[in-house]
Amino acid sequence: MIENIFKSNGAIESVVGIGINVNQQDFDALPKASSIYNILGKPVAKDKLLTEILHEITETFTQYKNNGSEPFWAYFHEHLYRINTLSLFVDERTQNQFKAVVKQVTRNGLLVLELENKTLRYCSLKEVTLVY
Repeated sequence: MIENIFKSNGAIESVVGIGINVNQQDFDALPKASSIYNILGKPVAKDKLLTEILHEITETFTQYKNNGSEPFWAYFHEHLYRINTLSLFVDERTQNQFKAVVKQVTRNGLLVLELENKTLRYCSLKEVTLVY
């Protein structure tokens, strides 16, 4: 969750937050939603989870401060969902389905897909949907 604040001098401030479904079990109208409980099959202590998340955030910021962003981009791409795997997508404008391979995400947030004819397609947010 990100809220951007655009200042009159051209500066941009962003407030970034995270939301985690911890012990929820039912997601009636949300078929793609899940929770830590649903993944692990048991309840999770929220206070302990919060402590662990804050520790990881602190460690990550320290690493970023010491090493810059490149190690994080490498890690992100190593763990990018469906990277280098042929997948089915839907073009949200035309509703046409197509197959493509996830190659990367650019620094400005575009998803790079390699189409079956080996051309690259750069997709912005919500332009395409992965078919599960």
